[in-house]
Amino acid sequence: MVEKRVLSFVKDLLILIKSEKINVAISAHNNSMRPFRRYFENLTIKQMMVLENPYEKYFDYTIKC
Repeated sequence: MVEKRVLSFVKDLLILIKSEKINVAISAHNNSMRPFRRYFENLTIKQMMVLENPYEKYFDYTIKC
């Protein structure tokens, strides 16, 4: 259910990013960050489920407009 909500949000967010040409920062807890990373890093469900998101690290993704 979390992944479904995150992917719906990502879909809407990508439309906004591309149309407005803006930068976005997302802050979320570990369980929500996994589907974000799965989408942007092209991971399998199995790979996503073992992800750990260290507090001192951030993930930077570039969206082509």
